[in-house]
Amino acid sequence: MSQITLEVGPLLWQWATFDNWCDTAARMFRFHEVHGSDVVCVDSKGRVCAIGKHFMTARDEGAFPVSVYAVVPEMGE
Repeated sequence: MSQITLEVGPLLWQWATFDNWCDTAARMFRFHEVHGSDVVCVDSKGRVCAIGKHFMTARDEGAFPVSVYAVVPEMGE
């Protein structure tokens, strides 16, 4: 398995549990006025969670909380 270092922006919020993610995901994106392309979600093992299956894996492997970070803008933006 490969590892990379990823620069992220500020922490926006965290989901403490899988159920918390299920119950609040849409609301949190609206509240923070961001879209999926504006953030990166990272579980407590350092893995990116981009689709539901990733969040289920985090749940099954005890890798919550999942932290949501702003994406660093591209250079020149």
